[in-house]
Amino acid sequence: MGKSWGGTREGSGRKVIPEKYKKKGYTFQLTEEEVKFIESFEGKNRSDSLRTLIETYKILKKQIDFSSD
Repeated sequence: MGKSWGGTREGSGRKVIPEKYKKKGYTFQLTEEEVKFIESFEGKNRSDSLRTLIETYKILKKQIDFSSD
């Protein structure tokens, strides 16, 4: 009788993340004032707050670009 345990299982392991959703770490030097500004935006942590700040900037930039026509 063969063993019924061990080996690979279908669907196990990490799921593949599409390239556009992968994140890469970076190191920045910021003043305390700049960090507090980033933290003032909604987010679970500083990285999430910085993403919120960037998305807000992108939206505002589009609105400004359209209004200048």
